[in-house]
Amino acid sequence: MRDLLSWNISLGRWGGVQLRLHVFFVLFALVALLLVPSGANQKLFWETTAVLGLFLASVLLHEIGHTLAAWRVGGSVDQIVLWPLGGLTQVNLSHDPQSEWIIAITGPLVNLGLCLLTTLFLVAEHFNPVDLLNPLLPPVEPAGLTWLNACQWLLWINWLLFLVNCLPALPFDGGRALRAWLWMMHYDFRQGVVIAARVAQGVALILWVAAVLIHRSGAFSFAALPFVLVGILLFFSAKQ
Repeated sequence: MRDLLSWNISLGRWGGVQLRLHVFFVLFALVALLLVPSGANQKLFWETTAVLGLFLASVLLHEIGHTLAAWRVGGSVDQIVLWPLGGLTQVNLSHDPQSEWIIAITGPLVNLGLCLLTTLFLVAEHFNPVDLLNPLLPPVEPAGLTWLNACQWLLWINWLLFLVNCLPALPFDGGRALRAWLWMMHYDFRQGVVIAARVAQGVALILWVAAVLIHRSGAFSFAALPFVLVGILLFFSAKQ
């Protein structure tokens, strides 16, 4: 995992924290732009770029939440690495399970807060946001990326980040929160890590089964590959 973290681009130091953009995020953005139909007008290209910008901003706010929480409980943050599944904040903190739990849940709570804010705006604009709660169905607006559609994308992106990071599997925030909770339940640190790793491998197996079922159903078949890749990441990260 540490080798993967080294594949990044420095974005400078902000507030004493080194901000880095992972190469996987750059590759993800390039693939998204390459998938824009060749016959499409230039407007669609810039709309896709704007959605990627909303995604990057959401990930960054998620990690800022972790950073502020770390500072609040007396810890420090060396660097933030932004990657497609969220971010990885390296926190220096004395072994305190309650503080680790607070830091872990703060990032997803930031995404949930952004979901609530955009939901209020969409409801005020007489738009029903229920359909946006399907993480396998991104919003599509034939008329182009308007302010209303941008809010739809912002809600969908942050809801997706919230759900993914709530998975009780390392290296996601849900896995970190589980490890800290086990520690608070009087397991020693090593036991907590081992149990959290086993749970992560179980989640990986569930994702693989879900990928097979999705592929066979024919609905949202595009989601099968991401399920498999996330499962591989979780399984081998837990094994390591």
